[in-house]
Amino acid sequence: MSSAPRQGKFTANVVTPLVTGAAPFVRRFSDSADTVGMDEGLSLQYLHRRVAEGVNARRRASWLFGRLYNAMTGSNPAQVELSGAVLLTVTRVLGHDRPEGVVAASRLSLPLEAAERLLADYTAAVKSRGLVA
Repeated sequence: MSSAPRQGKFTANVVTPLVTGAAPFVRRFSDSADTVGMDEGLSLQYLHRRVAEGVNARRRASWLFGRLYNAMTGSNPAQVELSGAVLLTVTRVLGHDRPEGVVAASRLSLPLEAAERLLADYTAAVKSRGLVA
């Protein structure tokens, strides 16, 4: 009997290309999910996640390896990218006019500070409606 550990059918050499090859396919699902109309709760989660990513990118930008990480991942410490579906939901709940030219499938970049203010206002509005504790 040998004491060598048994290798499974899927080793790292086999699985890695499969996962890497599936990334564009999965990204298309993610992009399409962002452009479908979202309810208030999902829009809050999406907006919170995007603002948190921007805040983390801004924090990382203060040191060399953080700037390198931001460059490799495409993180922008000054801008937050939002889908049109989320922006339309947020403006509807806040009672603002519909932004001109924005459709659910569009992608928009907002300054990080504006996205943070939008998140604070939207969180307060959603809490007042009783959707979030």
